[in-house]
Amino acid sequence: MPLAVAAMLAAISVGIRFDRAQGSSATAFAEEGQTFNFSARDLNGKQLSLKQYLGHPIVVDFWATWCAPCRRQIPELESLYEKYRKSMGLVVVGVSCDSIQGEGTSAVGPFVEEFKVTYPIVMASEGLVDALGVEAIPTTYFVNGKGEIVDRIVGAGRPGEITASVIALLKGKKAAPEQPASPVDKSGHWVNI
Repeated sequence: MPLAVAAMLAAISVGIRFDRAQGSSATAFAEEGQTFNFSARDLNGKQLSLKQYLGHPIVVDFWATWCAPCRRQIPELESLYEKYRKSMGLVVVGVSCDSIQGEGTSAVGPFVEEFKVTYPIVMASEGLVDALGVEAIPTTYFVNGKGEIVDRIVGAGRPGEITASVIALLKGKKAAPEQPASPVDKSGHWVNI
């Protein structure tokens, strides 16, 4: 039993992998240059479609309440949303994966209140993350006004990477290429789902 606990703690610090079978079409839908659209229910059960935000720069963040790297980047996303939603039309949509693994919607409401999240939150299903090829959280997509993916960050990224990608999205450019995570960063970069 102590070996199992040690293995679990080691997996949490660097990422947990949950393998699933995927068809080749699953990841093709969520690649750069592809039109990105999905619909999911928000915390009140109302259907939200990404298509309703066409014409706006959109950030779509897949996350979970139990994911430490997700928890670290949500305040940055909230700050960017508040700063640019009125002046630049920025839309941020959080896609909680707590219904796939975790306590479901009941954990998300208190989390949203605690972190003072004001952007829309929808609940992911296993079918949605499979269809979009999301294998790890956080996974953050940057979508232009035409609905095309222009950038994607898998994992929490470097400090300021999300901000740089949002600024590039708002300017209609692609962000600078991703740099590998620092080898001394032992705080965990992502959690595989």
